Amino acid sequence: MPKTIAVGCGSEGNHAISQLFKSGVAYVKTIAIDTDRSSLDKVQANCKILIDEHSTQKLDEELKDVELLFVTSCMGNNIFTEALSVITEISKKQDTLVIGLVTIPSEKYSGNQKSKTEDLIEISKKADTVAFVDHDRVHKLFPALPVDQISSFSGKLIANMIGGIVDSLNPEILFLIKLDFADLKAIMKNGGIGTFVFNEVEDDVEKEDKAKRLAHGLMQRSLMDIDANTTKNCLLIFTQGIDSNPHEILQIASSATYDFDSWANILWGSVETKEYYGKMRCMGIISGFNVTL
Repeated sequence: MPKTIAVGCGSEGNHAISQLFKSGVAYVKTIAIDTDRSSLDKVQANCKILIDEHSTQKLDEELKDVELLFVTSCMGNNIFTEALSVITEISKKQDTLVIGLVTIPSEKYSGNQKSKTEDLIEISKKADTVAFVDHDRVHKLFPALPVDQISSFSGKLIANMIGGIVDSLNPEILFLIKLDFADLKAIMKNGGIGTFVFNEVEDDVEKEDKAKRLAHGLMQRSLMDIDANTTKNCLLIFTQGIDSNPHEILQIASSATYDFDSWANILWGSVETKEYYGKMRCMGIISGFNVTL
């Protein structure tokens, strides 16, 4: 099991960290970073770092020998920008796999009409893969979701994604299809700009139709507008009951990624749980596509 840490920067990143901490996922240490002590006091995490003249040294100590590192925040957050620069320097020295999980604030409600593409490219240079969650895209996919709940929704999604990846590497958890860290690193190293995909289906139809619906709806629920034909990297984490099987998962993964680049790297893991009997869920990170903001 690789030594794993998840770092939250600022209020939105730390909301995801609190969600991850409360979920009780094993083998991942959570760290919250902020400039405001009162905000840090509200965060639930294994470690909290107040930004001051000693914070770089503290972060350096915490990240020693880390093999897998998640960093989450809201795009445009100065704390995140500074922390990511420090983290990048540390990770280069020890060959850490760095995955950024970053929300993009809504242009309509943030008042920021500037093109996002430049910022996305700049951030993606500082980590191996950066998966973005565009709040405007979330609002489009879930119009009934109140605007003031989009950040909370995104934070929970990010926490679930981190938890799914870490659990899939955990040798103590029963996985139908396990992930290997070397394979994960091969998919995520130098992945560039990415985003989340996810879908969940209920057992109100025959199992075969359920699997088809899961595959069909997966890429339609990408949390950025993407050009699927140019996608080069894909990691999928499946959750299902004991009524599913590895062959079925293979069919879903193949169908969902059919339109990807013909040389795309595709990796998946699958966990069995009794809570998902008759249901199926898939979450994933895809990257290497043309950005169409």
